[in-house]
Amino acid sequence: ISYKNAKTKLEKAEVNAIQFMHYMAISELDTAIKTGKEGLRLCGIDFPEKDLAEIIIKESALLDDLLKNREIASLINAPAMTDEAHMVAMRIFPNLAIGGYISGQTELFTLCSLISTRISLQFGQLDLSAYIYAWYGLLLSQQMRYEEAYEFGRLAIKLADRYKNCREESQLYNVIGIFLTHIRRPLKESIPILSKGYHIGLQMGDNISAIYCIHNVGVQMFASGERLGKMVQHTDKLTELSYKHKVLNCGDINVI
Repeated sequence: ISYKNAKTKLEKAEVNAIQFMHYMAISELDTAIKTGKEGLRLCGIDFPEKDLAEIIIKESALLDDLLKNREIASLINAPAMTDEAHMVAMRIFPNLAIGGYISGQTELFTLCSLISTRISLQFGQLDLSAYIYAWYGLLLSQQMRYEEAYEFGRLAIKLADRYKNCREESQLYNVIGIFLTHIRRPLKESIPILSKGYHIGLQMGDNISAIYCIHNVGVQMFASGERLGKMVQHTDKLTELSYKHKVLNCGDINVI
Protein backbone atom coordinates (compact mmCIF):
# COMPACT_ATOMS: atom_id res chain seq x y z
CA ILE A 1 0.00 0.00 0.00
CA SER A 2 1.33 3.48 -0.89
CA TYR A 3 1.01 6.54 1.33
CA LYS A 4 -1.32 8.13 -1.23
CA ASN A 5 -3.63 5.13 -1.13
CA ALA A 6 -3.60 4.70 2.65
CA LYS A 7 -7.05 5.55 4.00
CA THR A 8 -6.62 5.41 7.76
CA LYS A 9 -4.03 6.77 10.16
CA LEU A 10 -2.83 3.27 10.97
CA GLU A 11 -2.42 2.40 7.29
CA LYS A 12 -0.33 5.55 6.88
CA ALA A 13 1.71 4.58 9.94
CA GLU A 14 2.38 1.17 8.32
CA VAL A 15 3.73 2.98 5.26
CA ASN A 16 5.90 5.14 7.51
CA ALA A 17 7.41 2.00 9.02
CA ILE A 18 8.41 0.78 5.54
CA GLN A 19 9.72 4.18 4.47
CA PHE A 20 11.82 4.36 7.62
CA MET A 21 13.87 1.30 6.62
CA HIS A 22 14.34 2.67 3.11
CA TYR A 23 15.78 5.93 4.43
CA MET A 24 18.02 4.02 6.84
CA ALA A 25 19.42 1.90 4.00
CA ILE A 26 20.43 4.99 1.99
CA SER A 27 21.91 6.69 5.09
CA GLU A 28 19.30 9.46 5.32
CA LEU A 29 19.12 9.17 9.11
CA ASP A 30 17.45 12.49 9.86
CA THR A 31 14.66 11.78 7.38
CA ALA A 32 14.29 8.25 8.75
CA ILE A 33 13.94 9.47 12.33
CA LYS A 34 11.43 12.16 11.34
CA THR A 35 9.43 9.52 9.43
CA GLY A 36 9.45 7.17 12.42
CA LYS A 37 8.21 9.83 14.82
CA GLU A 38 5.43 10.77 12.40
CA GLY A 39 4.42 7.11 12.26
CA LEU A 40 4.15 6.98 16.04
CA ARG A 41 2.06 10.15 16.02
CA LEU A 42 -0.36 8.45 13.61
CA CYS A 43 -0.59 5.62 16.16
CA GLY A 44 -1.60 8.14 18.85
CA ILE A 45 1.84 8.31 20.46
CA ASP A 46 3.43 11.77 20.53
CA PHE A 47 7.13 11.14 20.94
CA PRO A 48 8.62 13.75 23.31
CA GLU A 49 11.07 16.28 21.90
CA LYS A 50 12.33 17.84 25.14
CA ASP A 51 13.10 16.88 28.74
CA LEU A 52 14.12 13.44 27.48
CA ALA A 53 16.49 12.76 30.38
CA GLU A 54 13.69 13.31 32.90
CA ILE A 55 11.27 11.14 30.91
CA ILE A 56 13.90 8.38 30.68
CA ILE A 57 14.18 8.31 34.48
CA LYS A 58 10.40 7.97 34.81
CA GLU A 59 10.14 5.27 32.12
CA SER A 60 13.02 3.32 33.69
CA ALA A 61 11.27 3.38 37.06
CA LEU A 62 7.98 2.24 35.51
CA LEU A 63 9.71 -0.64 33.74
CA ASP A 64 11.65 -1.74 36.82
CA ASP A 65 8.37 -1.78 38.73
CA LEU A 66 6.68 -3.91 36.05
CA LEU A 67 9.58 -6.38 36.17
CA LYS A 68 9.82 -6.49 39.94
CA ASN A 69 9.77 -10.05 41.33
CA ARG A 70 9.33 -11.51 37.83
CA GLU A 71 11.69 -13.98 36.23
CA ILE A 72 12.74 -12.73 32.81
CA ALA A 73 12.24 -16.20 31.33
CA SER A 74 8.61 -16.19 32.56
CA LEU A 75 7.74 -13.32 30.21
CA ILE A 76 7.50 -15.90 27.42
CA ASN A 77 4.02 -16.68 28.77
CA ALA A 78 2.73 -13.10 28.77
CA PRO A 79 -0.67 -12.51 27.08
CA ALA A 80 -0.96 -11.45 23.45
CA MET A 81 -1.27 -7.81 22.39
CA THR A 82 -4.68 -6.95 20.90
CA ASP A 83 -4.71 -3.15 20.44
CA GLU A 84 -4.14 -2.39 16.76
CA ALA A 85 -2.50 1.00 17.28
CA HIS A 86 0.02 -0.48 19.70
CA MET A 87 0.69 -3.31 17.27
CA VAL A 88 1.59 -0.86 14.49
CA ALA A 89 3.69 1.25 16.87
CA MET A 90 5.70 -1.87 17.71
CA ARG A 91 6.85 -1.93 14.07
CA ILE A 92 8.25 1.57 14.43
CA PHE A 93 9.76 1.75 17.92
CA PRO A 94 12.63 -0.74 17.57
CA ASN A 95 13.73 0.62 14.21
CA LEU A 96 13.55 4.16 15.54
CA ALA A 97 15.82 2.91 18.33
CA ILE A 98 18.28 1.81 15.61
CA GLY A 99 18.17 5.29 14.12
CA GLY A 100 18.97 6.79 17.50
CA TYR A 101 21.78 4.30 18.11
CA ILE A 102 23.46 4.77 14.73
CA SER A 103 23.12 8.57 14.75
CA GLY A 104 24.49 8.88 18.30
CA GLN A 105 21.19 10.15 19.71
CA THR A 106 21.51 8.16 22.92
CA GLU A 107 18.37 9.51 24.54
CA LEU A 108 16.28 8.61 21.48
CA PHE A 109 17.62 5.05 21.51
CA THR A 110 17.10 4.68 25.25
CA LEU A 111 13.57 6.06 25.29
CA CYS A 112 12.43 3.94 22.32
CA SER A 113 13.77 0.80 24.02
CA LEU A 114 12.12 1.64 27.34
CA ILE A 115 8.71 2.67 26.01
CA SER A 116 8.35 -0.25 23.61
CA THR A 117 9.36 -2.77 26.29
CA ARG A 118 6.91 -1.20 28.75
CA ILE A 119 4.08 -1.34 26.21
CA SER A 120 4.78 -5.04 25.61
CA LEU A 121 4.64 -5.72 29.35
CA GLN A 122 1.55 -3.61 29.98
CA PHE A 123 -0.56 -4.34 26.90
CA GLY A 124 0.59 -7.79 25.81
CA GLN A 125 3.26 -8.99 23.43
CA LEU A 126 3.43 -9.99 19.78
CA ASP A 127 6.13 -11.35 17.50
CA LEU A 128 7.85 -7.96 17.35
CA SER A 129 8.24 -8.01 21.14
CA ALA A 130 11.10 -10.47 20.57
CA TYR A 131 13.00 -7.80 18.62
CA ILE A 132 12.12 -5.19 21.22
CA TYR A 133 13.44 -7.39 24.04
CA ALA A 134 16.73 -7.77 22.16
CA TRP A 135 17.15 -3.99 22.04
CA TYR A 136 16.23 -3.71 25.70
CA GLY A 137 18.94 -6.29 26.38
CA LEU A 138 21.44 -4.01 24.68
CA LEU A 139 20.28 -1.10 26.81
CA LEU A 140 20.73 -3.17 29.97
CA SER A 141 24.23 -4.16 28.88
CA GLN A 142 25.13 -0.48 28.54
CA GLN A 143 24.02 -0.06 32.15
CA MET A 144 26.32 -2.98 33.13
CA ARG A 145 23.31 -5.14 34.03
CA TYR A 146 24.89 -7.98 32.11
CA GLU A 147 23.00 -10.98 33.47
CA GLU A 148 19.64 -9.35 32.76
CA ALA A 149 20.86 -8.29 29.31
CA TYR A 150 21.87 -11.83 28.40
CA GLU A 151 18.58 -13.25 29.69
CA PHE A 152 16.57 -10.80 27.59
CA GLY A 153 18.56 -11.98 24.57
CA ARG A 154 17.64 -15.58 25.34
CA LEU A 155 14.01 -14.57 25.84
CA ALA A 156 14.02 -12.82 22.46
CA ILE A 157 15.15 -15.95 20.61
CA LYS A 158 12.68 -18.20 22.44
CA LEU A 159 9.80 -15.82 21.77
CA ALA A 160 10.71 -15.52 18.08
CA ASP A 161 10.69 -19.32 17.81
CA ARG A 162 7.02 -19.32 18.84
CA TYR A 163 5.98 -17.41 15.74
CA LYS A 164 6.08 -18.63 12.16
CA ASN A 165 7.73 -15.98 9.99
CA CYS A 166 8.49 -13.74 12.97
CA ARG A 167 8.90 -10.17 11.75
CA GLU A 168 12.34 -8.56 12.18
CA GLU A 169 13.77 -11.96 13.12
CA SER A 170 16.86 -11.33 11.02
CA GLN A 171 17.54 -8.06 12.82
CA LEU A 172 16.84 -9.73 16.16
CA TYR A 173 19.68 -12.18 15.53
CA ASN A 174 21.83 -9.26 14.43
CA VAL A 175 21.36 -7.45 17.76
CA ILE A 176 21.92 -10.60 19.82
CA GLY A 177 24.95 -11.69 17.80
CA ILE A 178 26.76 -8.39 17.83
CA PHE A 179 25.87 -7.15 21.33
CA LEU A 180 24.67 -9.89 23.69
CA THR A 181 26.11 -13.33 22.96
CA HIS A 182 29.64 -12.53 24.11
CA ILE A 183 28.40 -11.50 27.57
CA ARG A 184 28.54 -15.18 28.55
CA ARG A 185 29.88 -17.03 25.53
CA PRO A 186 33.15 -16.88 23.52
CA LEU A 187 33.12 -14.20 20.82
CA LYS A 188 33.29 -16.72 17.98
CA GLU A 189 29.94 -18.16 19.04
CA SER A 190 28.30 -14.96 17.84
CA ILE A 191 29.26 -15.74 14.24
CA PRO A 192 26.79 -18.65 13.69
CA ILE A 193 24.06 -16.53 15.32
CA LEU A 194 24.71 -13.69 12.87
CA SER A 195 24.93 -16.18 9.99
CA LYS A 196 21.52 -17.56 10.97
CA GLY A 197 20.14 -14.02 10.93
CA TYR A 198 21.59 -13.57 7.43
CA HIS A 199 19.91 -16.72 6.09
CA ILE A 200 16.59 -15.88 7.81
CA GLY A 201 16.69 -12.45 6.19
CA LEU A 202 17.26 -13.92 2.72
CA GLN A 203 14.48 -16.49 3.20
CA MET A 204 12.01 -13.80 4.25
CA GLY A 205 13.03 -11.32 1.55
CA ASP A 206 14.48 -8.95 4.14
CA ASN A 207 17.67 -8.25 2.21
CA ILE A 208 18.60 -5.13 4.16
CA SER A 209 18.60 -6.93 7.51
CA ALA A 210 20.39 -9.90 5.97
CA ILE A 211 23.20 -7.65 4.79
CA TYR A 212 23.52 -6.01 8.22
CA CYS A 213 23.93 -9.51 9.68
CA ILE A 214 26.58 -10.61 7.19
CA HIS A 215 28.36 -7.28 7.70
CA ASN A 216 28.58 -7.99 11.41
CA VAL A 217 29.80 -11.52 10.74
CA GLY A 218 32.83 -9.75 9.28
CA VAL A 219 33.14 -7.50 12.32
CA GLN A 220 33.16 -10.49 14.67
CA MET A 221 35.55 -12.43 12.42
CA PHE A 222 38.00 -9.54 12.59
CA ALA A 223 37.56 -9.11 16.35
CA SER A 224 38.13 -12.83 16.98
CA GLY A 225 41.37 -12.90 14.96
CA GLU A 226 40.26 -14.51 11.70
CA ARG A 227 42.90 -14.88 8.95
CA LEU A 228 43.26 -11.84 6.66
CA GLY A 229 42.73 -13.85 3.47
CA LYS A 230 39.37 -15.13 4.69
CA MET A 231 38.43 -11.62 5.77
CA VAL A 232 39.14 -10.23 2.29
CA GLN A 233 36.94 -12.91 0.68
CA HIS A 234 34.13 -12.09 3.09
CA THR A 235 34.45 -8.33 2.56
CA ASP A 236 34.43 -8.64 -1.24
CA LYS A 237 31.23 -10.70 -1.12
CA LEU A 238 29.60 -8.28 1.32
CA THR A 239 30.50 -5.21 -0.73
CA GLU A 240 28.95 -6.75 -3.84
CA LEU A 241 25.75 -7.67 -1.97
CA SER A 242 25.51 -4.26 -0.31
CA TYR A 243 25.64 -2.29 -3.55
CA LYS A 244 23.41 -4.79 -5.35
CA HIS A 245 20.65 -4.25 -2.78
CA LYS A 246 21.46 -0.53 -2.30
CA VAL A 247 22.47 -0.88 1.37
CA LEU A 248 24.95 1.91 0.81
CA ASN A 249 26.12 2.39 4.39
CA CYS A 250 27.43 -1.20 4.59
CA GLY A 251 28.91 -1.05 1.09
CA ASP A 252 30.75 2.20 1.73
CA ILE A 253 32.15 0.98 5.05
CA ASN A 254 33.62 -2.10 3.41
CA VAL A 255 35.18 -0.12 0.57
CA ILE A 256 36.88 2.10 3.13
